[in-house]
Amino acid sequence: MSIRLMSVVWEVPFPTATQMLICLKLADYANDHGGSIFPANSTLADKARCSESTVKVTIKALRACGLLYLVRAGGNGPRDTNEWMLNVPMLKALADGTATMSGCSDTLEIDGFEGEVSNVQDYENKGSEKGSKTDPLSGVRGQSGELRGQPTGAKGSAGKPQSTNNHHLDSSGAPKRASDKGARAPGAQANPRPSQMIAKADCPSEYEAWLEHYRKYGTKGQVKFFEDHGQVLAPTMWPPGHEGKRGKMAAAGAD
Repeated sequence: MSIRLMSVVWEVPFPTATQMLICLKLADYANDHGGSIFPANSTLADKARCSESTVKVTIKALRACGLLYLVRAGGNGPRDTNEWMLNVPMLKALADGTATMSGCSDTLEIDGFEGEVSNVQDYENKGSEKGSKTDPLSGVRGQSGELRGQPTGAKGSAGKPQSTNNHHLDSSGAPKRASDKGARAPGAQANPRPSQMIAKADCPSEYEAWLEHYRKYGTKGQVKFFEDHGQVLAPTMWPPGHEGKRGKMAAAGAD
């Protein structure tokens, strides 16, 4: 997984929340060069909380605008899936505002991108991260590789989102970046990875708690995205330090 690449995806102004989630999951599987992505559509659908048809439509849109490339077509077997690659230069341009994105759920258009159309050929020539000495994410904050010692996300109750595991790890975390002030939530790990969606309509208390958490420790881009879509991407049902409040709320409800 590439935490640095996921951090870049966070800042891309996708038209829909589903596109953001699917691209985040693709980056979750990727290395820092944007390659080695080979999850099945059903896996992406499960982790992005959408249908397989939505995944197919989104992948088609990502390919059409140049954000995603097919490196190798899979076969007919359940384990022989397509191998994809994200266009890292284009993602960086969208994240820093030098390029712009517009469109809807099934169409994406990129304007102002003057870099390489694709980093696939360069990646294949240099032979993944083992053979390449260049860093496509130079200047991007965050860490790559496996995260160790992350607390396991708590499962939600019936009708509430369940946590999902990374294909590399059994522990949960999030591509959360430090705020401009460098603050970090008490007890929180650096760059925890999101594992579930918490919707305002379904879990208003948990949603507001996480929104408060991101306002204090996240980025303005994350907060705006969550507020616009009424959903929060989080590793557990409650942020650190809210367990006590949760118990008080439950007791008040019982009374």
